[in-house]
Amino acid sequence: MPPTPAAPPTVSRDGRWCLPGVLSVEILLFLPSLLTRGLIRAPLPKISEATSLFYPWQIFWRDEVLGGRWPFWNPFIFGGMPMVGEPQAQTFYPGHLLWLIFAGDTAFKLSLLLHIMLGSCLMYGLVRELGASRFGASVSALVFGLHGQMVAFVHAGWIHQVVPMTWAPGVIWMLCRAFRDTGRWPGRTVFAAGALLGLQIMSGHPEWVRYTLFIAGLLVLGGRAIGRSLISRAAIGAAVVTLGLLIGGLQLLPVAQATLHSARGRDALASGQVRTGAGLPLLTLPLPELAVAAPGSVSPPPAASRWFRVACHAANDEIVALVPEAVVDDPDGDVDDDATTPGI
Repeated sequence: MPPTPAAPPTVSRDGRWCLPGVLSVEILLFLPSLLTRGLIRAPLPKISEATSLFYPWQIFWRDEVLGGRWPFWNPFIFGGMPMVGEPQAQTFYPGHLLWLIFAGDTAFKLSLLLHIMLGSCLMYGLVRELGASRFGASVSALVFGLHGQMVAFVHAGWIHQVVPMTWAPGVIWMLCRAFRDTGRWPGRTVFAAGALLGLQIMSGHPEWVRYTLFIAGLLVLGGRAIGRSLISRAAIGAAVVTLGLLIGGLQLLPVAQATLHSARGRDALASGQVRTGAGLPLLTLPLPELAVAAPGSVSPPPAASRWFRVACHAANDEIVALVPEAVVDDPDGDVDDDATTPGI
């Protein structure tokens, strides 16, 4: 009698509903906002940085791109400012494509929701990589997507904070996977981690890049339990950071140029604040200094990057109508109280 064939192995489906359940909860919580027209109280307060700054920046980017222009120079702030030098404007971030498809308010809210869901998925993958069950990883995903700071940022409309925050668990996930890889060199995983870090650099506030690099540094130094030797982890970490900086350099170079050519940036360098870390927030400040040059002479210093040159030369036609005469005539930028401002 022939032996009875063994039953095919069964795949356990326990907990497979957990992550879709988390994403469904996030969609349901956001649904009233998506179904409400506009942004005020859906979810933004009436007066906020989002309604007066970040949302107009996104509209400016959309209008410039649809008009066939580089969105590098914004003539509507101060006497004009280099948007390409402001990382919170997300000039090179691929997620901006939503703004070319949907209406402004819908694109703004969809971007918040989709990035929250993305962050939950990446956190789920990270915790699963570290050995948690599907249910445990789903709890971590839910906590990450709806924790207090994330909810507060969404309510305030701080999309420049929400977006880079969501990429952080993805970078750490790929880094941990690279450490656990038993091959000689986990090239694909290293590339994935570096690409995610580059996206994070281009996605908004640099604060979250610093947090991500801090966690990555701790894993390199103390990640023996995850895998590999200290030297191997250091080599992987260095490769990830290098690749991330190369990809994110598209945003970092104009930010660095803007910092070096701003009064506050030079003051921070002269006082040593940048070297001690106290001057790091200056990388996110608008830079009105470029707007005090005389009409027809808005040209960058010779060492300025190509992005800065494009932004400054694009301003030549608009600077006459946008810069107050008192500012143009005053090289120190000290505008008198009784100064007139023709052209505004």
